[in-house]
Amino acid sequence: MTPLLIGLIAALCVFAVSVFLYGIFRKFTQMSWLAWQILVLFIVTLPLAWLPDALLPVWKFTFAVIALLGGVALAVGGGELIRLAMLKKRKPAHPAWRFFNRLLGGLTAVLDLAVIAICVAAFALPVIYYCIPSVKDALGALFESAFWTKFLAVHAFDFVLISVFAIAIRTGWREGFARSVVTILLLVLTIGTVALSIYLTVGTSFFSAAAAWIAREIHTSNGLLAAAIGNTVVFFAIFAVLFALVCVLGFFMVKLIRRIRFNYFWGFCDGAVGALIAFACTLVCVLGLYFAVAWIGGGQATELIRTAINSVNDALVQAGQAGLPLDGVESVLSSVDAYAAGAAEMLSAPPISGMLFYSLPLFWNVTLV
Repeated sequence: MTPLLIGLIAALCVFAVSVFLYGIFRKFTQMSWLAWQILVLFIVTLPLAWLPDALLPVWKFTFAVIALLGGVALAVGGGELIRLAMLKKRKPAHPAWRFFNRLLGGLTAVLDLAVIAICVAAFALPVIYYCIPSVKDALGALFESAFWTKFLAVHAFDFVLISVFAIAIRTGWREGFARSVVTILLLVLTIGTVALSIYLTVGTSFFSAAAAWIAREIHTSNGLLAAAIGNTVVFFAIFAVLFALVCVLGFFMVKLIRRIRFNYFWGFCDGAVGALIAFACTLVCVLGLYFAVAWIGGGQATELIRTAINSVNDALVQAGQAGLPLDGVESVLSSVDAYAAGAAEMLSAPPISGMLFYSLPLFWNVTLV
């Protein structure tokens, strides 16, 4: 091995040990269990590959939603119940329990890193296999192995999909609907504060006069610069006052939300609604991405582009001008078709991802490849 490779391996080992020690000090009951939940959910959903391909799109969509929403909800909810049971153990805890609590904390911290690495590999390898033939040939030993053809090629991308939905649903549950609404509201109010400050600075006589007075007090021969400084000072003064009011409003709204979250029933409802909204938003984004890939991979998008380019080319030729380089354009469009067709195959191969992909006709008129 080269010195660079040895140094890289040593650095990774030191980093892994540091992460393990962090988990030991943090303890298992205080760590996030999302990595364990993703692994369990991935393993539990493996039998979905046995479902028949002849299922109607509506059933494919139903099974995919049940696997993603129901599976993540059970995994996250079950984890919270187990955590509560562990935290309620008698105190002082048995020395053996304290040992395993810290040991599992270290393993969980390392597993978090492992799951991130697996997600990157589970996304990169299918992209290479289906979309980048030149790199695929260089990794022929991997892609020709039985482990790839029998397992990874079928299930790898589902690991990425499950991870994305698990993170989204867990974030929605922990943040809650009310906190998300407050965050969006405060963001809108902040943007509105900027707009209102600009309007008051340049659109009202009182603040315009104040900006003009500041400009006159600046002893410079550049009148434009003095006016800009005067308006800027007035703008920031108005913005500071309005933004302080937004911060005060946000403070009281956050206090109110905390009181709601302390109530078990309302806290559960708030988290559940937040998780459902996060799932719905993620599902819409994923289906939109799948539709784009299917639309391009099916040749519909590039056919529209070809028609438009040919029309422009004909108009140029009729006007006596040089036509477009159609051979180069066709080469680019053919490459786009090939990459999109490979991406469509990548998305349709795994069980859960494939069920979502083949449920697209429920929502859009699209030709699936």
